[in-house]
Amino acid sequence: MLFKSRCDTFAAAFLCQKIKRVVFRYYIKTNHTMKRKLLCTLLVLITLYCNAQHAVQTTLNGTVKNANGEIVTLIYRPFLRGSLNPLGFNSMGTQISKEGKFTLKSDKILDGSEYYIIFNDKSITGLVLFEGDSINLNFDINKPGESLFAIGKGAGKINMMHLPQFDDEFMEDMTPTEYAAYLHCLSTAKMALLNAVYKKEKTNKAITNAENREVLERIINESPLSEKEYNFLKSIIELQKFEIGAFLEYKSEEMEG
Repeated sequence: MLFKSRCDTFAAAFLCQKIKRVVFRYYIKTNHTMKRKLLCTLLVLITLYCNAQHAVQTTLNGTVKNANGEIVTLIYRPFLRGSLNPLGFNSMGTQISKEGKFTLKSDKILDGSEYYIIFNDKSITGLVLFEGDSINLNFDINKPGESLFAIGKGAGKINMMHLPQFDDEFMEDMTPTEYAAYLHCLSTAKMALLNAVYKKEKTNKAITNAENREVLERIINESPLSEKEYNFLKSIIELQKFEIGAFLEYKSEEMEG
């Protein structure tokens, strides 16, 4: 049997995450109804199987500059559109206090899934949460994405995923050979940066040559990566090579259409 009764052992969680990411990457570039139904069913089954475990509370605290009593809402972002959270998570909200503080807690966080918070006409996306995380989000409400920095248990992965080095662009004008080389270059650079941050190598060229060196050093000092976070980010980087399949299908549909 591939998995034990629970999927919270690291090897099982890591493999589940890899499977879900591969399915999702392939899904987002296809428009075929049958594929969509099959992939959706597969992902739901994988998710249900990998998360049959006891509830663990996850906490998000916020410290917000320039707040004025806004309502903050935490929303689950499914891997596939229309895919419900199998743990029964419901969007939750609270008001930012006069001191610019808020707290959101849930024992129905789907381990390794993405969430986002919204307020007014702005939002913060890419909040990947693990069960048991206890994170404080610090940001300016007028420029949340640019000012966000997280501290606490599980904060390192969020800070890393909000770095410009992890913000990829889909280069649709490239040839397949060029795009494969582009993906290899991206993954190599990301892996070098991830290793340097995880190992706290502040003198590594991946850090010293970066324009955002101060932010990288702050991550090392204030939100060092755990082993679980490191392996989660590593799996995302390693799976980037599968994007060539989505690229080839995109090119094929472009030629047909």
